[in-house]
Amino acid sequence: MRKREAVSLSYELADLLEAIEGARLHIWNLQETPSCGTPNPARVQLEASSAATLALVASRMRLLRRVLAGELDPAIVLSDHNAIAADDSIEDRDLRLLPWSPTEVRQHAEAELEETRGRRGGR
Repeated sequence: MRKREAVSLSYELADLLEAIEGARLHIWNLQETPSCGTPNPARVQLEASSAATLALVASRMRLLRRVLAGELDPAIVLSDHNAIAADDSIEDRDLRLLPWSPTEVRQHAEAELEETRGRRGGR
């Protein structure tokens, strides 16, 4: 049986920082590479990969912000790169984001439904 896992905030942030650093290096390479007025496939690839990397990082950070605000279940960001044992007996300073229990998932869904109904005037 697989142990219960949590999201390691430090692992998640470390990967996001690596992605940002990679995009920064791409952008630095673009600045150092003369364009010569003709399309350079390597330059086009650097531009596209930098933009894509930053878009993915921004999306991931938006999800993470919503998880930290309690709006989304941490399970939505749980992945191989940030998984850590949910064991409270481990003594480190990492912040573990525990996936919601089925009861918590149901409570959040019910609260969202009530909020939606309230905005629609009780329909």
